[in-house]
Amino acid sequence: MDTKFKVFAYLLLSVSILTIIIVFWIEYIEKILPCELCTYQRWPYFILVLLSILMILIKDMKKLFYAFCFASLILFISALLAIYHSGIEQSLWSGFSTCSSLTKINTNSLAELKKLILETPIIRCDVISWKIYIFSLSNINSILSLSLLIICLLLNIDLYKNRKKLFDSYLT
Repeated sequence: MDTKFKVFAYLLLSVSILTIIIVFWIEYIEKILPCELCTYQRWPYFILVLLSILMILIKDMKKLFYAFCFASLILFISALLAIYHSGIEQSLWSGFSTCSSLTKINTNSLAELKKLILETPIIRCDVISWKIYIFSLSNINSILSLSLLIICLLLNIDLYKNRKKLFDSYLT
């Protein structure tokens, strides 16, 4: 495998693991609960950890091309989620109309239902609960996801342009 593809796979693995560690640190050590969109934004990074490990192990350039296409798709979804959440935080558009933390209640008792409602924290997506300078976590995720997406797309274009040379050299 060409060095730049392997370096990107390691970069993607490192960034994904670091991102997951940071958000869990904020949630469990700093005790700042995530909103529903925040938890959705974690899933692409879990997928990217597995995908980047696969990209490191792939030797066939054709399979690597498809792995990079899939990584581009996952990064695009991650960027869309982060941009959507950033827009909600900045009041550019409205978010969910219902609170998801109260939709999974399963009880038969009215007293138990009242207790659950009163004890369940409501985490709003339009309220920024954690910032670095002027950037919220969704702003940082937008920048990170878009940056990784651009790099991934450029490498994918390079793989596609040089497909004949790369694929033939690795087949012989």
